[in-house]
Amino acid sequence: MSLREQLRADMAASMRSGETLRRDTIRMALSALSLVEKEQKHDATDEETLTVLVKAVKTRRESVDAYVPRIDQTLPRQKRRRSPSSPSTSQSSSPTRMWMRW
Repeated sequence: MSLREQLRADMAASMRSGETLRRDTIRMALSALSLVEKEQKHDATDEETLTVLVKAVKTRRESVDAYVPRIDQTLPRQKRRRSPSSPSTSQSSSPTRMWMRW
């Protein structure tokens, strides 16, 4: 069984079990693999598939490293913005109304 076939089988299993994160991750990998196959105009070998997967993982890790510090810096500011000092009307004090205002 090739790596591509294994990925498809794993995606089907994750869809049946309701594991959305796993399903979406495998879809991302299959999509990256399909793009490479279209560029090269042939089916990827297991070695090429592994190279594509390693490259995709590296790209995602770099993205996480780039964005996580920014999220950590903006978190306190977001918390301050969402905590109202005093509600303007009695209706806006309900949680649903407060959320809709933001």
